Amino acid sequence: MEEDPHASTLTELEITSRCAIPPGTGVMGRSYAGSIIPLEVYPNIINCTDDRATLLSMLLLSKSIYNDAEQKLYYNIRLESPQSHKLFLQSILDEMRPHLASLVRRYSLFQAPVLNGSFNDLLTRALLIFVNLKYLSFWGISELPSAHVFPKEIPCPFQLHTFHWPGGRNQIRLAQFLSTQHALEVLWLFTPLFEPAQVPTTSLQNLRALSGPLKVITQILPCRDNIICLHWDPLSHTLPVDIHLIPSFSHIRILSFGILGARPPLGTVVPLLENLQILELGRYNGEESTDLYKLMRLHTLVISYYRPGRESRINPREAFQKMRRLQKLDLAYEAQFQPEPNSLSYERWTRDAQESVEIKASEAVWWREVYLD
Repeated sequence: MEEDPHASTLTELEITSRCAIPPGTGVMGRSYAGSIIPLEVYPNIINCTDDRATLLSMLLLSKSIYNDAEQKLYYNIRLESPQSHKLFLQSILDEMRPHLASLVRRYSLFQAPVLNGSFNDLLTRALLIFVNLKYLSFWGISELPSAHVFPKEIPCPFQLHTFHWPGGRNQIRLAQFLSTQHALEVLWLFTPLFEPAQVPTTSLQNLRALSGPLKVITQILPCRDNIICLHWDPLSHTLPVDIHLIPSFSHIRILSFGILGARPPLGTVVPLLENLQILELGRYNGEESTDLYKLMRLHTLVISYYRPGRESRINPREAFQKMRRLQKLDLAYEAQFQPEPNSLSYERWTRDAQESVEIKASEAVWWREVYLD
């Protein structure tokens, strides 16, 4: 069987974390004062690297460097194999090193094992000692998770900033968990909560950004006026919007609409978006221009996976003329094979420029990092 490189990295991590490293000594035991690189330079190196091998080697330099490197090493845990996840959780649950769990701020269960049995138990125990956790994502796992992983009798000690949940079993436990997360600002929830698994309207009052289909939006958006950013994937061509939901959209300033797939016509949602300032559309139909031009407060328009055919062509000059507050128009031309959204290149038009310039996705859809991460 081929050796898992990530598993071996974590084994090395476990070994080096157990080592008693005398302060002020290097790898070979000589004084750090004889090093070519000045001591004050190493914090900058640590801040600029995410390479685990580099950070592991820095653990052996000196006590001060050890502390900085260790904090960076455990700050963001996003492992690439099931075995790595198990080894990591086992290592932080070791009674000899309880402080390691307090260093974890971000944990992504990307490529995690199937969430059952012994791994579920490890994760539940770890959630009780992740006292400073701010970001928790269950995205990219092999099957829908069960909310049984969240401790029932003892509430989790952390207050999250961001939570990604693709949907799964035991929604009552999930609703209970969400009700305890008073500091939560970003919520990705791709399956609705069904009765009686509801989150009280008095909870989640600090949410700034919400991502999910209409049923999730219907459940979470009302009574939470701090939500200004909405990542809305209808997941179907039909969109019956409850009339009682319309007032809840008045505080939405940023909307990503239909980025992951099919979406209904833009005209079905324009009446909800009277205060919208930034709009990202997944694809564009030229017949929608009449509805698009009704968004009179729009400052920025982004069209991802733009198909510049005759039926979907957009005229930048006309757009700026019709929408007087519009300042930026960013178009990402669709490739033959659909790339990841964050890897797209965009063509930017501005109101006063005579021609467009090419920009990166991070410039066109900057709010993803600010509001959705």
